[in-house]
Amino acid sequence: MGRGTLRRTLVWTHRWVGLTVGLVFTIVCVSGSALLFQETYWEWAHGDLTPSGMSEAVGSIDRWIENAKAAQPDLGNPVAVWPPGVEHNLSDAGMLIFGGLEPGGLGNMGFAAVLVAPASGEVLGVVDVDRSPAYAPLFLHRDLWTGQTGRVVSGIMAVGSIFLLAVGVYLWWPARTRLARKLLGRPWSATLTRSRPMHDWVGIWTSVALLVLTVTGLALVQPGWVEPVIEGAAGPSDTSPPEALAT
Repeated sequence: MGRGTLRRTLVWTHRWVGLTVGLVFTIVCVSGSALLFQETYWEWAHGDLTPSGMSEAVGSIDRWIENAKAAQPDLGNPVAVWPPGVEHNLSDAGMLIFGGLEPGGLGNMGFAAVLVAPASGEVLGVVDVDRSPAYAPLFLHRDLWTGQTGRVVSGIMAVGSIFLLAVGVYLWWPARTRLARKLLGRPWSATLTRSRPMHDWVGIWTSVALLVLTVTGLALVQPGWVEPVIEGAAGPSDTSPPEALAT
């Protein structure tokens, strides 16, 4: 295959792969931006479960677990215990996650979140995580509201995006004498008013950030696809369990 034929093939492939994965990529980007406001969604959906002026001091975790298990007696032991205001717990209460509900809704995970007063361990309420609007942006971003199927689609989208970045950089790469001109987007009148120069200029300057976001996103939704590469580069990960939440 000659260089000209190869380039035409890559241009066609880049365009149609981009159109194919672009819709999913847009949904992931928009929902990822919505995650910045997830605390607001939580307050709107479940703010009535956490009274104002509640003590932030963490009391007995054993009491948390005992009371939460009494509130959900058919779900066994909690699979996670989170203090207030951490990454996965947007409330001012303690949160204990139980598995065993009927999967469905937006999350398809079957999780129940029991909220407890941090100091006393008093149960404040129970949230069906799959059907909670507070988690809707997260489930849309991670698995497109379709559970494992959505994760596979997101994983394919991420692999396609990595391919697009590699092909795009190859197609963009100019002769050495034109490298500075293409990097700086000159002449600006053409770069800012025509779609192709703008696409090339924005694409090359954001390619590293897009690659990092895509690879890390792929590791989140399909870690099994990425772990062999990470272990090959950095060695096996530490699989020791995290320290328990202090009592």
